[in-house]
Amino acid sequence: PSHPRALQQGDMSFAIASSVSSNLSAAARPAGRSKAQAQLRARGPSSATITRGRKTVSSATRDDDAVEASSASASSRRATLIGSAAAAAAADDDAAAKKVGHKWALLIAGSSGWGNYRHQADVYHAYQVLKRGGLSDSRIVVMHFDDIANNPLNPRPGKVINIPKGKDVYAGVPKDYTGEDVTAAVFLSVLAGNSTGVKHTKGSKKVLAPTKDDEVFVYFADHGGPGILGMPAGPFLTADAFVRTLTQMSAAGNFKTMTVYVEACEGGSIFDGLLKPGLGIFVETAANPSESSWGVYCPGQDVPPPPKFGTCLGDLYSVSFLENADTVDLRTESLLAQYHAVKRRTSNNGTYDEGSHVMRYGERDVDRQEASDFMGKGNKGGFAPQNAKHAIKVNLEEEQQEEEQDQDQEQPATATSRYMSDAPVHQRDAELMPLWHAVMHAPTAEGRAAASRALRVELDARDALDANVAAAATEAFVKAASMSAAAAAGAVTSEGA
Repeated sequence: PSHPRALQQGDMSFAIASSVSSNLSAAARPAGRSKAQAQLRARGPSSATITRGRKTVSSATRDDDAVEASSASASSRRATLIGSAAAAAAADDDAAAKKVGHKWALLIAGSSGWGNYRHQADVYHAYQVLKRGGLSDSRIVVMHFDDIANNPLNPRPGKVINIPKGKDVYAGVPKDYTGEDVTAAVFLSVLAGNSTGVKHTKGSKKVLAPTKDDEVFVYFADHGGPGILGMPAGPFLTADAFVRTLTQMSAAGNFKTMTVYVEACEGGSIFDGLLKPGLGIFVETAANPSESSWGVYCPGQDVPPPPKFGTCLGDLYSVSFLENADTVDLRTESLLAQYHAVKRRTSNNGTYDEGSHVMRYGERDVDRQEASDFMGKGNKGGFAPQNAKHAIKVNLEEEQQEEEQDQDQEQPATATSRYMSDAPVHQRDAELMPLWHAVMHAPTAEGRAAASRALRVELDARDALDANVAAAATEAFVKAASMSAAAAAGAVTSEGA
């Protein structure tokens, strides 16, 4: 369908109840209690008390058992030993169930150039969110061309911002893979933990190495098209290669659960019908399989970038989830709740007028986990939003009712649109913003003429590409029609004979 609905998911609740005996050897105890036992009880749990979930095992209990065993019969002593062994086994099982895994992350900006400033800015902001959350650099891999912080066009050399009044998000960002090393092949090798596939690179050569107890967060920001994601060097990343790698990782038990966020036009086409449920992978995309995503904080908007930037600072979907992570306590917000908040903003308050459909794919249950499970427990919120109108409080029950009423379908624009006065910029047109800005703000007539020529060259190239694609499509259609007609004629001749 041209506008597939976002996946619907009913509310789900989980209840866990457990009842564990604090003394497995109680059956072996005599009815009466000695003076020594009473004294031990009076002392209460010693400093050696161990808490496991909701069960507490204390040294006082073990002291009781020792006193009783010394005064009991041989059969009682054997029962106590059996009980102690059972308790130890239960403790081992309890510890295994409570094992806490690590958090891993792979962040990649798949573009280069000043016109694509926003993609690397999005990724740098994501890195700062993860660091604030408590993730270690040893478990974060960042891939970026790294050509905007010190770009000659940057009015703030050495710094990058993702929101107009925001802080520098470039500071401290690792340069694990930069420049020509940012390729689809390297990305897939890092994701799969394939050290051999990154030996030729110049950076850190880090790869993801999660275990079956670990959570993984993957974030991609760039241009996209049907079945492909852009890369600044080398060929595109294809849907088939991406999904195949994810599926193989799941089959190998390389993680507990994984969340993948993709900011790209036609991002839904990477997973729609390809990513199977049951893999422990939850995916969000900025757009459905047949639409563009959008740039934001662009020149001319109500909330523009600072003077002299002349380019969009971020992408609408990306800054929506990143600013959510800045302002909301992620320890109490589920991925599902975050999705609804991000969807509301990215869809232009449900109108989809200059907005896109945020889509969900894969494992539905994962989105019930806390967002902090993937972005870090240190994200406690409290940062003021860039714009108050973006601070939306989500009612999950109301959002679910909207989904059941097919509110994820494209809606006509209305005068009550929350963000209409600050419309985002089409992702593919965002690259034109620096050229347009140069024309409008050139200090001299000669500079304005040069900027105008550069803009004209880009527009002419786009027109030529559109014409070539249209010609190729027409040729393919004519050839297909001719083959169909020939096949039909052959069938008629065969019947006549």
